[in-house]
Amino acid sequence: FGRYVYQDSWAYKHLLKFKPNKLVDIASSTYFVAFAAQLTKVESVDIRILKAKLPTIKSIRGDVLNLPYANQTVEAISSLSVIEHIGLGRYGDEINIDGMKNAIDEMKRVLSPGGIMLVAFPVGKENVIHFNAHRVCNPEIVYEMFSDLKITDEKYALRDMIVSKDKFEELKRPYSYGCYCITK
Repeated sequence: FGRYVYQDSWAYKHLLKFKPNKLVDIASSTYFVAFAAQLTKVESVDIRILKAKLPTIKSIRGDVLNLPYANQTVEAISSLSVIEHIGLGRYGDEINIDGMKNAIDEMKRVLSPGGIMLVAFPVGKENVIHFNAHRVCNPEIVYEMFSDLKITDEKYALRDMIVSKDKFEELKRPYSYGCYCITK
């Protein structure tokens, strides 16, 4: 429970700072989407239609591996605790060992220059795939996946707090949700 609260509040803080005209969110929690919709228009892209009736939320049935946007047209995009599941069959998707990387590449494709990407997913000491569940990445893999972009903020949501990169390293990389604000 705590990790989700910390990652969602972390992402919301970045939306307050960046003030995008529109946020494209990929399957994050309904709570995060509803709060983001108080600041800006939100297009919620998910394999399921979001059943929130707020005037600033538009729900689009879609797939993170094939987003319905042209290249470099999305000012702000978020996906919190989602992309680590892609390609593992948990939600009826096809098995694809590169599912998470492919999802990140698709999000990069649609992100406009100067835009922001807010992502969160499990991070720890080692890269591990828990079949039909999720992936856990080590920071080196994260940096590699985003090497062509700039990570402007990096925090780690633990069960009972959110910490800086330095504290995460000091704690010897415990299981957490890595929270990354990335710009193009």
